Amino acid sequence: MNKCRESAQSGYAPAQYQLGQCYEESIGVERNLAKAFRLYWQASDNCRPARERLNKDSYQGQLAKWLKKAVNRKDLADADLAEAMCMLGSCYQHGWGVDDDMSSAVEWYRKAVDADGHVSPDALCGLGDCYAGGKGVKQDWEKAVALYRQAAEMDAPEAQYLLARCYDDGHGVETDMKEAVRLYKKAANNVCENKGYYGHVGAMRCLGDCYTTGNGIRKNAKQAAVWYAKATELEAASK
Repeated sequence: MNKCRESAQSGYAPAQYQLGQCYEESIGVERNLAKAFRLYWQASDNCRPARERLNKDSYQGQLAKWLKKAVNRKDLADADLAEAMCMLGSCYQHGWGVDDDMSSAVEWYRKAVDADGHVSPDALCGLGDCYAGGKGVKQDWEKAVALYRQAAEMDAPEAQYLLARCYDDGHGVETDMKEAVRLYKKAANNVCENKGYYGHVGAMRCLGDCYTTGNGIRKNAKQAAVWYAKATELEAASK
């Protein structure tokens, strides 16, 4: 189990999938479908069985039922409880095992965000997306920016990218292409294998666009080509 965990933390997709199965089937660890889902998700880019597992309706239904029970249990550790709340919000947002319901998604994201000392960047981004799109709440770009910023400060590449887009488009903040480029660079270069971060494809493409147009940075066709190539390579690896 320890060797499997170490390999999973190093970013080895088969080990992530195997460890996810251990959490799903309670093999050597307490059953935790939220942790199983996260491991399958991390492995899914480079492990077809993990990708297929995530897409199964039967698994998604099982996940949603477990999460509903888990958030009402008193024996979950604080960090695990916050993770389960965040995952339940995602289920309602995307219709994983339940009917999509943005009001419920917002409710669970808020509970996860308010969890004492265990706020996850995923919950912050999820709630930020709700405010940005006006889904389940009244659209409020300033609140979305504040949530993205909090998650970006936790070094989450998706949040760094989303905050960069806000500066790029002038949503919730004044347009500032230099700040957008700075954040695109952080997201594009953000690699942390044990968290499943391998650089953000969207940020790579946006950075390529900035080098192409000279928007927020000096034009550099060679650098643009480098970032477009990196994005293409990362996308190909995920298929």
